[in-house]
Amino acid sequence: MLSLLASIELREVWGVGRKTAMKLAEQGIRSVADLRTADPRRIGERYSVVMERTVRELRGESCIDLEDDAPPRQQIIASRSFGAPVWTEAELAESLRAYMGRAAEKLRRQHSVAGRVGVWLETNRHRLQDAQYHPSGTLPLPAPSDDTAVLTQAAMAVLHHLYRDGFRYVKAGVMLLELGDRGVEQGQLFADAHSASEPGHSALMTTLDRINAKWGKGTLGIGSAGLQSPRRWTMKRGTMTPAYTTRWSDLAIVKA
Repeated sequence: MLSLLASIELREVWGVGRKTAMKLAEQGIRSVADLRTADPRRIGERYSVVMERTVRELRGESCIDLEDDAPPRQQIIASRSFGAPVWTEAELAESLRAYMGRAAEKLRRQHSVAGRVGVWLETNRHRLQDAQYHPSGTLPLPAPSDDTAVLTQAAMAVLHHLYRDGFRYVKAGVMLLELGDRGVEQGQLFADAHSASEPGHSALMTTLDRINAKWGKGTLGIGSAGLQSPRRWTMKRGTMTPAYTTRWSDLAIVKA
């Protein structure tokens, strides 16, 4: 075992970069076997707790618990840089509707509801000749929801408040905040807000997610999101690597 570890360079260990490997070499630690026999506490004091755990793991001590299920996210963000600069509120609204559709799908996937919706806009910070504007804002919902239409409506209200004419926008995004368990709902005496637990709502959102899962992202959504027809703001993906292992149409073809 030690002879095998002695033949493996430190750079092969996860978390050990070039500079760290050089510092370890100054201490005479040049292989994985050397790292395994090093004093974990001394390594932790000089480098980090992560490095100490790595040494202990190499010794057979279990230091990092594996999670069978990842914990639900505390916030969900959907954002993209535009394929071309956007100048109008209408185009920004189209992009945010599309982003909110993706964010809402992730929200439902982890069985959560959002209590607040956020939006931010960006101009190009590297173009000093451009006027700069980087606003952001949030809006609380009357009742936590996972309904794409409700979340989109809130995002549009925030956008209308933030938008200023005359700026060259290059990026925008939406945030879902104050996430909670969909199964836990607090009643409101005087509110008539839409409830996420209503049978009709649940069936509609489930159908929406199933259609998009079967036929591809963006097949069905808010009608004004510009899902099917191409938009100028859509991210350019002309040089994206084909999905050789997950899509039949992207399989490489060898011609004799």
